[in-house]
Formats: sequence, C-alpha cells, structure tokens
Amino acid sequence: MGLQVWCGSDWWGRRAVRVGKVSGDAERWSASPVGATGPVAESDMIGGAAHLLAERLLGRWGRPAGRGAVGGDRRTVAHLARLSRRDARWRCLCEIPVGVNGTAVDHLVIGPGGVYTVSTKSHPGSRVWVRGNVFRVDGVAVAYVSDSRHEALRASRCLTEACGFPVSAAGVLVVEGAEEFAVQDAPCDVHIVNRPGLRSWLRRREEILDGPTISTVYDAARRSATWTALA
Repeated sequence: MGLQVWCGSDWWGRRAVRVGKVSGDAERWSASPVGATGPVAESDMIGGAAHLLAERLLGRWGRPAGRGAVGGDRRTVAHLARLSRRDARWRCLCEIPVGVNGTAVDHLVIGPGGVYTVSTKSHPGSRVWVRGNVFRVDGVAVAYVSDSRHEALRASRCLTEACGFPVSAAGVLVVEGAEEFAVQDAPCDVHIVNRPGLRSWLRRREEILDGPTISTVYDAARRSATWTALA
C-alpha cells in the first residue's frame, strides 16, 4: 500500500472513491461533498512521496497562518509522513473543520505516545522566545500558547464525548524557520518543538495508548459529528 490521503466518508456522507494518482506510489482519494465545509484528510503515510503529498494536500486544503505558513505546513506533513513510515501506529488527520465558525485543527496526531493537536508557526529569519505562557516573535507577544491550549482542550472534549472514555489531547506548536529559537521556561501543558525535531520528539513520547485505543480515537476523529456536537 502506498502513501494515501483520505477524506472521511462520514464527513462527506458518501463512500470514499479514488480520484487520481499523485505519483507512482502515492494515491489521492476523495469523495463528493454534501455541504461540508472542508475535508478531513488522513495520511496513513507509508509510502515515500511525503513532499509531493504535502504540496498537493496543502495546496488545496491548507489554511495559511501568515507569510510562509503553507511551506511550513508542507514540511510538517512531510515529517509526520516519515514518522508513520517508521511506525504505522501513528495516524494524522489534517485540516479538520470544527464547529460552524470556520476554525480548524491543522493536524491531529494520534499514536502510541498520545493525541496531539499540532500547529506550525512559520517565522523565517525571526527571533522566537518563549517563557511560560509568553511567546514572542521579534519581541512582539502573540497568543500562540493560549490558542494551542484552547484547541487541545476542545479536541479533548470532542473526542472524549465521541469515544465514551477520557481522551486527553495536548497542544504542540512547531516553530519553523526561526533564526533564533529559545524556550526559557516551557508552558506546562503546551509543547514547543523546533520543526526539525518533531519526529524524534514524538517518537520519544512514553507509550500510553494501545492499538485498539488508537483505532477507536482515530475512527471517532474521522466522523464529522465528533467535531460539531460540542464545538
């Protein structure tokens, strides 16, 4: 099986169908929309076309967060693809629309090391400094930590309700392209990771979820109702 991107069949309300080749070992799948605001795309991420997949995926569905964000997200997707190629237990859902106000979870990562909402913050050539809840880019405070915390708590509530057992998601901020990057005091509940270290950081997480739990959370995350009931 090659590298594949999926749209949740429950999200679109129809059976997922193959719509075309991305490259020799990467296939793209989709389904006809029935009023959904956007797709839930899963990377089983086993093949070797991570960068091409990221370009196709983010080109159509990416949600830029500022200059350079699309490129940063491409590289994040590519890193997650390589992670899953090494350990197929890791799953990733991208650009999950939440609620009705147009917000989205950039990347939901589910694996033996836990559940994470991942957001890439691309700041080429900038100075990034973090101390507790304070995140500064070139001296200017931004609300990245509080936003990531809110996103993770919302995902936890939605997944807990859908799964019928407690699911705790943690926020991860992936810093991309900074010339200077310093974390003096990490937030207690939001992880700050330099993009090149994302895969190794995830691999080092203590294994807290078994295979059946990963599958249950993943299946719940693919259902549109999961993200609209409590959002």
